[in-house]
Amino acid sequence: MLRNTTKLLVLLLLTGAVISAADEVQYGYHVRLGWVGNSDMILIMRHPLEAAMDVDFAPRDCYEGQPNPDWGIQDQSFDDPTWIYTQDGITNYEHIVSEDLFDVGTYMIIARAFSGGATCTLDIVRWNSENENSRVVKYLTTDPSGTREWRSQRASIYYNMFSRVIKFKQQKSGRNAGKFLIQCNYTQISDELNTNDYMRVYLNEEQVYSDEGQWQWNKKKTKYWIDKPWSVKLFMKNKNEFYIRGIA
Repeated sequence: MLRNTTKLLVLLLLTGAVISAADEVQYGYHVRLGWVGNSDMILIMRHPLEAAMDVDFAPRDCYEGQPNPDWGIQDQSFDDPTWIYTQDGITNYEHIVSEDLFDVGTYMIIARAFSGGATCTLDIVRWNSENENSRVVKYLTTDPSGTREWRSQRASIYYNMFSRVIKFKQQKSGRNAGKFLIQCNYTQISDELNTNDYMRVYLNEEQVYSDEGQWQWNKKKTKYWIDKPWSVKLFMKNKNEFYIRGIA
């Protein structure tokens, strides 16, 4: 039974890899570390839940030792990062790529040199497919005498609405058995809600529902809906309340 103190997080998501020529593959996210020579280098992408951890390797890290961790929607691969190694002539590359990164928060990108004196480039080729022309390159020189590390933070383009359940009602019998209505309030949302094809619902940080469909909205953008059985209504009023209707 849900109680008013139960936390409901509704995440409205805003809008096996091989690379032969990485720049030609249009990933939504692409980070690259390149160097020439025998330096011992490593590229890591750290999940937002662990971004502040001051450790060599965090449990969810994407890197050579864990090249394809399951992030985002469980058991879906398109929202996971993938580590890949390539060579182009004498240049070595480590890539981390993903079609999309759904998890909310700040991602930490780490380039680490254990030995050698190479000059390397940490190249954020692309950070979300809506921002393909924003490219950041850092030229880094390693120190032959010891380990050096560089870190760069990148924020998620998605967000949660920090929602709290106000009312939960489920039809137990009859023609509408299984249908429910959840009334929530939220503390953070932009004036205009943008979505893509996914919606995830969490109760007490545990995912209880995910759905894929095509989002649509009315002209006033007060009501958003996805392919049945879901309908999401947002009311931009003082109480900042919204309703979710669907099938449990």
